[in-house]
Amino acid sequence: MGMLKSHKRYLDHFVGELVDIYDATGPEIAQGDEFPTWNAHLIYECINTLGHWVQFTRKAPEGSVHRSFPGSLHQGSAGIPANAARSLGTCLYYVLQSQRVGDTFAMYMVECALRDIRYLVQPGDEEARKFLIRSIVTGGGRDNTHDYGARLAHLLGGIDYILLNDVSDLLAAARLAHPRAEFPD
Repeated sequence: MGMLKSHKRYLDHFVGELVDIYDATGPEIAQGDEFPTWNAHLIYECINTLGHWVQFTRKAPEGSVHRSFPGSLHQGSAGIPANAARSLGTCLYYVLQSQRVGDTFAMYMVECALRDIRYLVQPGDEEARKFLIRSIVTGGGRDNTHDYGARLAHLLGGIDYILLNDVSDLLAAARLAHPRAEFPD
């Protein structure tokens, strides 16, 4: 079996499992900490790693599979950046859909993803940026996820306006994908 056919996106599965057992209750948990639990730290490491892998597109030579992004989130890709972008959106979906993960940590994970978008501004980054935005806005390629869109809008409302200004294309895409949600201006 070829590498592409046997490919599994493990990091989003890890995040899904970590979110399923996420527990930030108890007197020793400091909700305001960057990583209130060991679980939170592991989720961050997965999301941060995926963001770095999306950036590989900038280092890949012209014509490389790592500079190509499929037209749909439902199409396979041999490129690391495309698969990482899809997985990053799926990870955010798991975090934002969870009732266990509080707003402070969830907002931090959204902020990490926004920074990954913000770095894709050089000529030649357009395709990667659009694909990553599509993945984040749809939670890795899901349609009609009203709860996800509502929580994404809520969390974006708490993000620094300077960062939001740098990702206005994400806000526009989010408004189109989730017309019932109230996104910040």
